[in-house]
Amino acid sequence: MRKILILAAGILLAPCVVNAQTSSTTAWPIAAGSRVRVVSSALGGSPQKGSVVAASADTLVFRSAADDIAVSIPTTNILKLQVAQGTHTRKARGAFYGLLIGVGTGAIVGAAAYKKSDCSEICIFPDSRAFDGAVVGTLFGIVGTIVGTVVGAHAVDTWVPVSLPGR
Repeated sequence: MRKILILAAGILLAPCVVNAQTSSTTAWPIAAGSRVRVVSSALGGSPQKGSVVAASADTLVFRSAADDIAVSIPTTNILKLQVAQGTHTRKARGAFYGLLIGVGTGAIVGAAAYKKSDCSEICIFPDSRAFDGAVVGTLFGIVGTIVGTVVGAHAVDTWVPVSLPGR
């Protein structure tokens, strides 16, 4: 029993370890035309998405996606800079959350809707609240997994931090 618990804990922790090892950084200067996300006091302090017009040793020329005006930002004013490197989906995460929500909801609905049957002849299935909860939980879990996979299939940007000069 103890080996099974250790194995289950290892399987549940594996995604955390893999996620922790995927971090990388991009070196300065950034190529012109790169899609970036910048946090700077010169841009109001909130993250702004746009593209790099030019990058020198101490300045980033940034064009916001919302505006058509290029802004020069000294690297000392940049709080955070990330560059987009492709896209990814969240299908696995969506499927996992859909499964959890579906199984939990289905088990509650199945247990709440349980009604003692009049099984005077041959009963094929067990007649219990736990069995009904398990069956409905399984069905809802399958539906939740499918819905979660579809919701998580939307592609999102993969943002990689940039190491700024002098930091």
